[in-house]
Amino acid sequence: MNANRLMKKDLHPLFDYGALALLVIVMCYCSWNRWADVIIDYGHQLYYPWQITQGSVLYRDCAYIQGPLSQYINAFWMRLFGASIHALVAGNLIVFSVFLLLLKRILGLVYNRFVALVGCAVVILMFSFSQYIRINNYNFIAPYSHEATHGLFFFLASVAFLGHYLAKRKPAAAVLSGCCYGAILLTRSDIILASTASLATGLILLWVDSRNKYNTLSLFIKFITGAFLPTLLFTAYFACHLPFAAAAEAAATAWLLPLSSDITRDPWFAEIVGTDQLGLNLSLMVRYFLFTVSSLLLLSAVDWKLQSSKTNYRRATGVISLFAFAGLAWWHRDMPWWELPRALPLLLVFIVSHQLIRWGKDADPDSRAVPSLSAILLSVFALFLLIKILFRVGLYHIGFYLALPATITTIAYCLGTHPRTLQKKANGGMLFTIVFSLAIAAMAVVHVSRSVQFYALTDYPVTMKGNTLRTFAPPQAAIGPVVQHSLLMLDDLVPPGEPFLVLPEGVMLNFLLQRPSPTRYIQFTPTEFILYGEQRMLSAIKSADFTYTVFVNRDVREFNYAHFGQAPAYGKKLRNWIEAHFETVAIIGTKPFTSHQFGIEVLKRKETAE
Repeated sequence: MNANRLMKKDLHPLFDYGALALLVIVMCYCSWNRWADVIIDYGHQLYYPWQITQGSVLYRDCAYIQGPLSQYINAFWMRLFGASIHALVAGNLIVFSVFLLLLKRILGLVYNRFVALVGCAVVILMFSFSQYIRINNYNFIAPYSHEATHGLFFFLASVAFLGHYLAKRKPAAAVLSGCCYGAILLTRSDIILASTASLATGLILLWVDSRNKYNTLSLFIKFITGAFLPTLLFTAYFACHLPFAAAAEAAATAWLLPLSSDITRDPWFAEIVGTDQLGLNLSLMVRYFLFTVSSLLLLSAVDWKLQSSKTNYRRATGVISLFAFAGLAWWHRDMPWWELPRALPLLLVFIVSHQLIRWGKDADPDSRAVPSLSAILLSVFALFLLIKILFRVGLYHIGFYLALPATITTIAYCLGTHPRTLQKKANGGMLFTIVFSLAIAAMAVVHVSRSVQFYALTDYPVTMKGNTLRTFAPPQAAIGPVVQHSLLMLDDLVPPGEPFLVLPEGVMLNFLLQRPSPTRYIQFTPTEFILYGEQRMLSAIKSADFTYTVFVNRDVREFNYAHFGQAPAYGKKLRNWIEAHFETVAIIGTKPFTSHQFGIEVLKRKETAE
């Protein structure tokens, strides 16, 4: 009897939802207020929706490099719950809960209930509340880019609606599937690429195998009609505030801006993809692929041999499982869990190939359409989403969303397809299921332990106007006390409603103090200099009316720069202009741009200096 049959026999369906809800509550409690970084990235995820609720229009009043949908969704949460960090936390928890329901439904449809439960548990424990590096933001509760998490959500919704259409033939479901894809077109380019490749593959398979081309053509028309609706609505909205050409460009920012700029010049891009050390990364990918495949084959061979021998299969399975549990409990920290995701691209190539072959061999297209097509859609999406980190796949950093579909697809395939094959051919599969599940549990324990270690270190409360974030304090880093002291000082210096400028990054200070930035440019990392150009940003600053500037010693070594404003290619003119027109009022912590220790410098315009 396999795990899925045991669950159906002994456990009420509500058990799954209760178990998953308990995991969410526990992880939420352990990580409370530790999801976001106080300086890097997350500040603009708060600042943009706050400004939208104040009457600003994205792209006209606030320069942004991603699509508009997520920021307006977040503005809705702020209108509903108030302009606070916890407003977005509440909204993100709602989105995440529906995301889990969609994932569980799809995995249950494609594989079985047990696989769906394990897949959702892995998402909760290893991706949704994770902190594997010193910078937060790489989780579902306070993501560095809401376009990432919203994009994943809308892809699952599109797959679910498409499956509902194929099962029930309700036209509204096809339109809604297209609408969800259209929503993805308003998020970010990597999600757009992966979802387009996935859904195009699915629609092509349906067309090629269709017995009724008219019905398939009708599906295409409904899907495409729905896909255009979100962009048309945003174009109409922006046209109320911008010329029509600019409005259309604003609605298409998610895919138009990356195509019109050479973002690959960013050194950060090469490091993320893994092309900076291509030979080494390729060898590691092959090594861990062979390690994973050989481990799975060995486990399968043992399962097969036990079932085909005269040994009591269940008793032997129990004994071997106990030894596997003891071994994983003893050596789980020594296993290469952090490196195993490097094998995901090659594993997914095999999985997609196998699924396409099975699709072609199926004699009855109608019976296979929903589960088989959903499996292919998930696998193709997961494979294409890995392109951005192709040669250095990891679950940390932006891997929290880029590697999530690949991880869940691979686990679900191994846990759902392989035991089923062993059961059909040798009446086995139980040993494989138990030992593989134990390995996944050990991997989850290692990842949760890493997050818990960081939770313990990020315990200094930064509090202002009802908002609280927890971050590092000495001896780990001085960021917590420095930011808190700076907020209190700026709250006294800058009158309510008056803007102040933060360079190169730290608009979180503006949000926490509820004071706007003086220009439409709020972030000044090398990426923005590539996309917008220094002269354009400098001109905006020169023409703005503001009294105070804040220098934040944001670490930019990931971009191959020592400090902001030292290299001609990265803000030298801008920093020189600020230093020529402003004078220092206070330095909290280490003087910025002199070392890599954290510090903040408050400057005041010389014409108004006392």
